[in-house]
Amino acid sequence: MNGKKLELMGDLEQLPFQKYKLSPGDFQARLLKAPDKTSDTAMFQEYEVVLPSRIVWRCTVTGISE
Repeated sequence: MNGKKLELMGDLEQLPFQKYKLSPGDFQARLLKAPDKTSDTAMFQEYEVVLPSRIVWRCTVTGISE
């Protein structure tokens, strides 16, 4: 997301027991929710990501790697 390496955790209610291994690359994503406007961090932002299989996956940022 904007050139950052992020760890994402999916919504288990939406796609229970399905694991996806994403390759590094460019994915279409839409920001759904940012924690607050005063923070520069991506932690706990919520996104919808379009997977290569064209499934829209809702996820939350749970880690950042520089």
